[in-house]
Amino acid sequence: MHILVLNPPYFPKFSRPQRSPAVTKSGTLYYPIWLAYAAGVLEEAGFDVTFQDAPAAGLSLDAVLDRARIEQPLLMILDSSTPSIANDLEAARQLKAVVPQAIVVMVGVHVSALPEETLRQAPWVDAVARREYEYTVLELARAVRQAGGRPPATVLQDIQGLTFRAESESEDIRAAADRPFLDDLDVLPFVSRVYRRHLRLEDYFNPNGLHPMVTLTTSRGCPFRCSFCVYPQTLTGHVVRIRSIANVLDEVEEILRECPQVRSIFFEDDTLTANRARSLEFAQVIQDRGLQFTWSANARMDLDLETMRALKAAGCRMLCVGFESGVPATLACMRKGLGADRARRFMADARAAGLRIHGCFIIGFPGEDRAAVEQTIRLALDLDPDTAQFYPVMVYPGTQAYAMYQEKGWITTVDFSAWLTPQGLHNCVTRNEHFGPEELVALCDQARRRFYFRPKFLLRKAWEALKDPDERHRSVKAGRVFVKHLLFGSGAGAPPACAESLPALEPQEPGLAASVVIPAYNAAGTLPHTLRSLVRQNQSRKSYEIIVVDDGSTDDTAACCRSWVDDGSVRWLQHPDGRNHGPAAARNLGGQYARGAVVVFTDADCRPGPDFLVNILKKFEDPTVDGVQGAYRTLQRQLTARFAQAEFESRYALHEDGGPVDLVATYAAAFRRSVFLESGGFDVSYPTANNEDTEFSYRLLAAGRRLVFAPRAVVQHLHPASLGRYCRTKFWRAYWRVRVYRRYPDKAVSDRYTSKAVKFQTLAAMLGWAILPLAVCWPGLFRVEALLAAGIAASALPWTGRLLRQDVVLALAVPGFVLARAAALAAGSWWGLATGWRRRKA
Repeated sequence: MHILVLNPPYFPKFSRPQRSPAVTKSGTLYYPIWLAYAAGVLEEAGFDVTFQDAPAAGLSLDAVLDRARIEQPLLMILDSSTPSIANDLEAARQLKAVVPQAIVVMVGVHVSALPEETLRQAPWVDAVARREYEYTVLELARAVRQAGGRPPATVLQDIQGLTFRAESESEDIRAAADRPFLDDLDVLPFVSRVYRRHLRLEDYFNPNGLHPMVTLTTSRGCPFRCSFCVYPQTLTGHVVRIRSIANVLDEVEEILRECPQVRSIFFEDDTLTANRARSLEFAQVIQDRGLQFTWSANARMDLDLETMRALKAAGCRMLCVGFESGVPATLACMRKGLGADRARRFMADARAAGLRIHGCFIIGFPGEDRAAVEQTIRLALDLDPDTAQFYPVMVYPGTQAYAMYQEKGWITTVDFSAWLTPQGLHNCVTRNEHFGPEELVALCDQARRRFYFRPKFLLRKAWEALKDPDERHRSVKAGRVFVKHLLFGSGAGAPPACAESLPALEPQEPGLAASVVIPAYNAAGTLPHTLRSLVRQNQSRKSYEIIVVDDGSTDDTAACCRSWVDDGSVRWLQHPDGRNHGPAAARNLGGQYARGAVVVFTDADCRPGPDFLVNILKKFEDPTVDGVQGAYRTLQRQLTARFAQAEFESRYALHEDGGPVDLVATYAAAFRRSVFLESGGFDVSYPTANNEDTEFSYRLLAAGRRLVFAPRAVVQHLHPASLGRYCRTKFWRAYWRVRVYRRYPDKAVSDRYTSKAVKFQTLAAMLGWAILPLAVCWPGLFRVEALLAAGIAASALPWTGRLLRQDVVLALAVPGFVLARAAALAAGSWWGLATGWRRRKA
């Protein structure tokens, strides 16, 4: 009999199995350990199991459905979580439609807390396996096999831990008795064997360990009663049950033998160190057996120095600890049982033992005002753990905290999907007497920045990365994901300052392929050259129109173009009030009056090549293309202009002809008219020609639009000819880009047009600017500045080598230009961040 065990598709890298499910800011992706144990128990009993972790493997629901359609499982077991429950139930519905004879069972913390509600909400779900469910689903599988399909209700009633429908899609919902918690955990199969058979170990990541890592447990249940903690209250209970130390270490030995790529193990017990005697014995047996491996674990801050030293000697690298709050009243409300004084002693002992500490803090419990929040942040700064996370209060069904917030009316929505942002990140849906959800998210963002942007922290991490390759690798992997959220916050930023759609002010004209729109402000010296190039295109003149939007010019822009307007070659537009509104508003106006099927944008200082329109429009022959990016060229011979052109050429080298891009820059841009208008046009809150095209491109990509590169659609352009002007351009480019990244934080580390070298150079220069004020007081830090500068210059050497074959003088100047560019980009980024933080604080 075939069984499907599924962690359903949702957001890519959605970490459903963790205590607070989300796409995490650190890139953490937990193993689906509970599903893996269930799969292992079923396989041990002789069942044929397909175990899929869709978020980790990048599987779409269509891929899951296709495999189910082929394999026709009789039993399908799907995991669930509170924020993903609507998605999880929809996946169950579609699977049931593909395999209607299958029994669909939901498992996990959410359905365990709300079993009857789940079944009422989803008539296609046949049952919920509550709490620890390995042997519940095993008994159900045996019953299904024996019945050859759905077992009768009398049989289901005897399966402990099951809530079920008496008949398929019946409203008669019944609950069997609770299944007693499993006492002998040694009877469970080694979960790491299930990982090896079904999962790719490299897909999973925990920043508290070395990568690749494996997650195990040595116990179940937690004796403590924290009101917010979901696992003990919905799955595992408060009675601690343990695996024998021999059983745990036998599995560790097997991992070390069979999985040489594994570099660390994380013990995911609620609290590995709850029993001091067992902790000491565990550490001793590791050493007695000669096992040498790196591991981390969850711990509680009542751990003593002797035990810490024993754990360190046994290979422990890091302990994850919930300090939670610096406010005594909050700790009492949480039922934490330990206070700030114990936290300080714990950290002192951890430092003495040489253990790394990851600290967890929660903001927004009842009664907390700004002074209380500041007390918690001050505690985090004083404790100074190696890393820290700050969460707004998140309460889940089945917990005491959820019941309390529900009673007070402090849960702001009943839509569980609102527990996540549109990007899948943690969201806040709770409030207290002093703060709403958005304020709590903002306070956590501020706390993270205050913690991670301390010079003391940055210098410590830089030094650790220099001396420890493992720490460098871990920091880089986690930092690539985390830094965008650290810099730009948890939310998606303010919505664009544009309409949801723009109305067309003139109808589309049949047979008119394109409208070329040029915003012009005081462009008398350059616009005639632009128009002359456009009227001489190797494209039928009847197939396109030229629109100039005068954006409140005060020079002779209108007069110098009068002849083209008079003979009908150019349409001339102005804003109704005749004033300057910025290039974004000017382009939008031109787009609204455009009559062509494609709206093409260029600038008043560009000269399109003769085949510019031909090559742009050729890409739109593919009906799936929504936007096209052309290319810059220059004839300037000044050294700075040659560097600027080489910079563009290096970006173009990252793309293929017709390949995907994520920036359509307005010097040579084109969009389908319908797409441009439906998407609302450019964001008019960008006052200059700077990043409004980036924001629009990202908005289109977020809506699923396809943007491609047309390298033969060339415009000639004048680049900055002096180093000062070039650096000013880069400064303001970075300043406005920060604003874009606040709205689209994923792009801070994952765009297609910026090389890894440029990202490294900018981040290194930002660190250099941060250290500079301290270096004035401690001159020894100038050595760090020198190392950073050397690293930036060295990262440009491969580019220098390539340019030597084309332009020797430019190649030799590249390291200096790269240093200047990095300094300007970093300064603009810091200024943009500081400005944004001040505004949000205000």
